[in-house]
Amino acid sequence: MQSTVEVRWFFPGEVPLSVRAWFKAAAPTAVNEPLRVDYYLKLADQNALGVKVRAGRLEAKKRKLSMGSRLFHTKVVGQLESWVKWGHILEEINSKPANQFREMWIAVAKERQMVSFIMSKGTWRARGGKLGLVDQGCEIELSKVQIDSRIWWTFAFEAPGTPDQGKSFLIDVSELFFASHDPPPLPLDKSYGYPHWINQVI
Repeated sequence: MQSTVEVRWFFPGEVPLSVRAWFKAAAPTAVNEPLRVDYYLKLADQNALGVKVRAGRLEAKKRKLSMGSRLFHTKVVGQLESWVKWGHILEEINSKPANQFREMWIAVAKERQMVSFIMSKGTWRARGGKLGLVDQGCEIELSKVQIDSRIWWTFAFEAPGTPDQGKSFLIDVSELFFASHDPPPLPLDKSYGYPHWINQVI
């Protein structure tokens, strides 16, 4: 089980060139992850729980606490949320939803760029990719996500830890990140998690 604090935004369409340029300038060490497809269980009218199959694992993620909205920058307002995750490794034969149940699952293709800020000797250090298992810090993600022919993009901060610890890390890193390069508008009405987005798209 893992606890995280997150803030995320979703927008329809391809990632704008201006956003790609901003992220490249603000996160020069970001890593392009390989295209992957996650299979989400259809859960109607459910904004606080997500269940998916990813890379041979069954994963469940539940929102534990809504921590309220926060002004991160003059152009950035987001909804802070505390989540808890569970995972279980599946047998290879069951690593994808069975064909007879495919109407219950939604395939979401993801192309992600990731950078992490890690606390080391009292200083934040940027590194491409995800946090390690013992790292303390915050991940930053810019992704293209697609369901069938419907394309969206999403930007997020995610910090592991208890609600208080994760919130502290996320706020510290977001302030540092937004101070380095002026961000695009990220409004509150576009700030929500994957379960809400999936229910909006399907």
